[in-house]
Amino acid sequence: MKDEMPGKAAIRDVTLREGMDVPGVDFTFEQRLEIAAALADAGVPEIEIVAPAKVEEDAGFARICRERRDLVKCRTSGLVYASRTECFREIELLAGLLDRFDILMPLSPHRKPCGEREKLERMEEVLDCALRNKPAAGVGFPHALHADPGFLVQACRRAESRGAARITIFDTDGSADPFQVFQVLRELRPASGCELFFHAHNDLGMATANSLAAVLAGADGLDVTVNGLG
Repeated sequence: MKDEMPGKAAIRDVTLREGMDVPGVDFTFEQRLEIAAALADAGVPEIEIVAPAKVEEDAGFARICRERRDLVKCRTSGLVYASRTECFREIELLAGLLDRFDILMPLSPHRKPCGEREKLERMEEVLDCALRNKPAAGVGFPHALHADPGFLVQACRRAESRGAARITIFDTDGSADPFQVFQVLRELRPASGCELFFHAHNDLGMATANSLAAVLAGADGLDVTVNGLG
């Protein structure tokens, strides 16, 4: 039984990306730098600082973090929407500013590209570009827990076979429960040989329980925020 117990989960703090989407929250660059330095001092190994809808805007702060490695000693990361026409330019921009980044391919049929085949082909095309610029690039799947389980496994396998260093499963609207999260992550774990992260949302107050379920199912890491901001 002991061999089945999960190991420690890595932490990626996304306060400076997710938290910035909260109405009324607008940290200055100085405040962001102070928070980033505090997270580094607390031993957080990675912070996500670039939002996929604000890549060029957040690139300015990413540049500051890179210049102030004396304060921000943790790894920096960000997100890029694979469906955006600007994604290739954004990848080139972030490759010189961040330690790693993930491309996002929403699995909802209501998010473009809509077809499953089109999603996989676009993901592979953009991931190839990302890996040429940053070998540590990974793939994130928003709406993953609403997708057909078989398609989710297929998408994860395609991303891994293409060279993704990490796969992140998003509970985008926070509607999942711990039993569902455990079942999905438990199925994905043997299907994925790369790092597997879980990103919870707290719309229904289940983020902590869902995150713990993900760890029990074998997730290698979790996205978290300070005081649940965002």
